Amino acid sequence: MVIIFFLTYVIYIKTSIYQIKTLPTEVLVGDIHGFNIDQDSLRFGILPPGASGARTFLLESDKDITVELKIKGNLSEFIYFTENNFEVKAQEKRRIPVNVVIPYNAEKANYSGTVIVTLRNV
Repeated sequence: MVIIFFLTYVIYIKTSIYQIKTLPTEVLVGDIHGFNIDQDSLRFGILPPGASGARTFLLESDKDITVELKIKGNLSEFIYFTENNFEVKAQEKRRIPVNVVIPYNAEKANYSGTVIVTLRNV
């Protein structure tokens, strides 16, 4: 009985995932503000301790989906999402904000990670 439940759960998880996308993400904590406007990733440029920044990425789908956002890497403690686990309707184009807040006690260094965007069938 337990094996059947487990296999059913694994099959459900695998079939409910529509697509997984990854976005390289980084910020350099330094003495000045510096900008990076590249569109191929979420690079926040240079931010001093105590500063914050925001970037967005465009999400669109040809069908109704649920979106889950995660962050991995040494940047993860600085990143937050204003929305997570939300639905996007078919043909909808939506800008998704990603925010970074640098703590006052952050060491000056390059912090990087990956935003993982999991798209699930509704």
